[in-house]
Amino acid sequence: MNAEFPVDVAFLGAVEQQATLYGLGAARTGSRVWMHDFPSGYSVGQGEKRPGMHDKFVPTSPTEFRMRVETDITKLRFVNWA
Repeated sequence: MNAEFPVDVAFLGAVEQQATLYGLGAARTGSRVWMHDFPSGYSVGQGEKRPGMHDKFVPTSPTEFRMRVETDITKLRFVNWA
């Protein structure tokens, strides 16, 4: 899978099904209603499946944030936003 990266770059891993998010507090707008569950400032979100829809994130503890070391990106699971 590294063939898709520039020659001088190696893929070493990723954080699966999680993201660092920045909440805007009272200034929230937009179509991602799930974002309203997050406090203002930086937070960690855990991916949650929603059948027939794009996945969403739900608040989780920053201590749950884990990077998986894996050189084959196809073996990692990410939220479905396609």
